Amino acid sequence: MKDEQTMETACLTDYRQLAVNQDHVLTLLVRVKSPGLSSAKRKPANLGLAIDSSTSMHGEKLLRTKETIKQIIRHLASSDTLSLVAYSDVARIICEREPVLDRNALNRRVDQIECSGGTNLSAGWLKAIDLVRVGAAGYPINRVYLLTDGMANRGICDNSLLYRIGEAARKEGIATTTFGFGRDFNEDLLSTIAARADGRFYFIESADAMPAKFMEELEGLLSLCAQNIEVRVAPAAGARIREQLTPHVTRPDGGAAIYQVGDAYASEERLLVLRLDVDSVRQHGPAEVCAVEARYSEITDDAVASRVDRLPVAVTFAGQDGRSEKTPHAFVMACVGRQMSARARRQAIELADRGDRAKARTVLDEAIRQLLDMEIPTDETLRREIRSLQEYADMLNAPPVDYAVQRKRMREADHFSTTMRIELPGVSLEDRGRRRPWPKREDDPDAPPYSGG
Repeated sequence: MKDEQTMETACLTDYRQLAVNQDHVLTLLVRVKSPGLSSAKRKPANLGLAIDSSTSMHGEKLLRTKETIKQIIRHLASSDTLSLVAYSDVARIICEREPVLDRNALNRRVDQIECSGGTNLSAGWLKAIDLVRVGAAGYPINRVYLLTDGMANRGICDNSLLYRIGEAARKEGIATTTFGFGRDFNEDLLSTIAARADGRFYFIESADAMPAKFMEELEGLLSLCAQNIEVRVAPAAGARIREQLTPHVTRPDGGAAIYQVGDAYASEERLLVLRLDVDSVRQHGPAEVCAVEARYSEITDDAVASRVDRLPVAVTFAGQDGRSEKTPHAFVMACVGRQMSARARRQAIELADRGDRAKARTVLDEAIRQLLDMEIPTDETLRREIRSLQEYADMLNAPPVDYAVQRKRMREADHFSTTMRIELPGVSLEDRGRRRPWPKREDDPDAPPYSGG
């Protein structure tokens, strides 16, 4: 029996039985599931913060940023290491690989941050990566938080080069989570950096929302269960990968494909959804359609261990009068619905960017119709997606300033489309983990947990 405190990989298909003598399109769902939050002592973290201190951050933005950093310091343990970089025209080290021992001293350094100049995002980010890299070997969790409220206008400004920075750091085991503040940052840049660097992307709409967004991410980080999850799918003879419905970064591997699925926090599932073409067969009985291999670094109480889960995916070929099952697997189709919704959001953004808002709305309306027509019982996940798409469709009629905010919301929703929170008794999926119990700090076990936004 599988230990409830270990990672688990499972594969589901929309249909388990297919008709012989017919070609088929089969939907495959790969679920990499993390365990619930353990009561054991959490793992130490090596954290680097790269904070935009350009002129545009002056006033309430900088004040709330400082308050948020102090809140992060409060929730770190003496076993954690913190590096803090403020960047404007240049990058300035505020604290360098400091163990979280004297919180008052760290808070005084945070108070020294002042605003000036432009936004040299690459300088601040690279410096934070360098500081985290120095101590990375001694920590199971190594991450950079990158915050900006504007566009990169100093240093490296080429998006493709910035993406490569994130990819290179990821290969060294250092992930980057990005936070975009306000209306003026480039959400395409930050969301893509996060995807390429195995991190997350958050849209901070107002200064008041900043603490909750950061603490949501920090809570997840401190309950990290697995890093660098990659799923390899190798089709069997007579089967081919038609398309990926999820937006994971992909690379070919011979006749197979490898999907970069990211990290998994406690009580989460990371999802991969594919469609496979399956050729007609004559023989009745079970047949393998593909082999799935999930590789990841599992973070346990004692160590970080490399794991590989291997699973064959098979279906049964039956009579010629169509599928033996009347309806597809409900959970698989709910996940397909989420990806259809995410794809529609991406397409709508592209169309609206080109000025064709009418066609963008048509795309969203068609996605809503398809979700309503899906052959599964009413599902709360799909109801939420339908409401979300309707809100986006309505916002396409809004003034350009309001649409700029909505566009950022859509990018954030798209980024989280491949993560599903495992619903616990009394905890809504929409809470996104904020009501889960925090792991206790070893140096202050009685410290009150952060309770959310």
